[in-house]
Amino acid sequence: MQQTISCDTLGGLSDGQARAIIDAAIGTVVADIDARGDDEKPRQVVITLTLSRRDNGQVAADVQADARMPKRRTTVTVAAIRRQAGRAGLIYQDMATDNPNQTTIDSLEG
Repeated sequence: MQQTISCDTLGGLSDGQARAIIDAAIGTVVADIDARGDDEKPRQVVITLTLSRRDNGQVAADVQADARMPKRRTTVTVAAIRRQAGRAGLIYQDMATDNPNQTTIDSLEG
C-alpha cells in the first residue's frame, strides 16, 4: 500500500528499520537516565530524515537516529609536577585526590 512520508509513517520506512533504530536510540537514552540521571543533564534522541533526488526523478529516503548523552567524566584529581633525573612527571595522592602533597598514615609508616 502506498504511504505518504510524514511523521506518522516515518517508522515504517525501510520495512520498519526506521522504527527499530529510533526505538533503540530512545531505549539507550532511557537506560542512561535510569543509570545516572541524577546529574539533571538533558539527553537527546536526534532523528534525521535524509531525502535525495535520484537520477530517475525518484526520491531516496533514509532515517538515522542518534542517542546523545552527557559525556562520562570523573571528578578532578589534583597532581603536582615532580622532577626526577631531569625529567618532569606528575604525581598524585591516591588517598587524597584533592591534594598531591597530603601526608597519609601509610607514608608515615613506610
